[in-house]
Amino acid sequence: MKNYHALTILLLLSISCSEKREASSLVLLETKDQPWTTFEGNMRSPEGEIMEVELSLQEASPGVNSHYRLKSMIVTDKYAWNTGSEGEYEVTPLGDNLFGITLLEAKTGRRISSNAFFKRNIDRMRNVPSVAPPMSTEDFYFITKGDGRLTLADDDFYRIAADDQFTLHKRSDLFTVEGYVTVEPDCKMEFFERNTFEKWHVSKLGLYNAIEENYVGLASEPWEGIYIRALAYSVPDSTDESGESHNLVMKKVIAMQKKH
Repeated sequence: MKNYHALTILLLLSISCSEKREASSLVLLETKDQPWTTFEGNMRSPEGEIMEVELSLQEASPGVNSHYRLKSMIVTDKYAWNTGSEGEYEVTPLGDNLFGITLLEAKTGRRISSNAFFKRNIDRMRNVPSVAPPMSTEDFYFITKGDGRLTLADDDFYRIAADDQFTLHKRSDLFTVEGYVTVEPDCKMEFFERNTFEKWHVSKLGLYNAIEENYVGLASEPWEGIYIRALAYSVPDSTDESGESHNLVMKKVIAMQKKH
């Protein structure tokens, strides 16, 4: 009987420890076959400018550093630059299922080629002079609940903006879409893929504002479908608690015109 009670206690302790380890780990990847998870959105640079970025992370746990790749781009009405770096990042448990992520740019960051990122955006960058990116390297900080969103924070892990203007969203791989975009009177943007007959809600990320502006100039009647071909990706729908629904984000417009 004593052996039975001892075995029971050992089993309960084992389960308890397992639960604690699970609660203190940050899961970024959906499958083990996926070596990197990529997030996309805007960040504020050390110089105070708004950068468009792709941030790719490998799986990590508190106390065990892992690797990141950061590709950054700034396009203003006066100049443009792009750059890339890679290095290590660390995870810090903050309590209440919240984690801090620190990109160790100052200690481990090194420059890498960002040509792919540049080429996907070259049509936006060719209208202004290209300048060299700043050489300063500082650590970057994020907070996350492991829900596919990384929010830029300060070194005490307090978010730097009250809204989500500096929140990166976990994205799919890039793919090409071709179909018709519609901006409804309530400013909701929908996209109909003419090859797959799939209907998407377009998220207010990426080139949403530019597409909305072009739509107003092209459409001559409400709910008119305007042809568009674009490079895009999908992000989880933040309003869907199941995590099964995804929204479309337009990254690069290849063509946009009235349908014939």
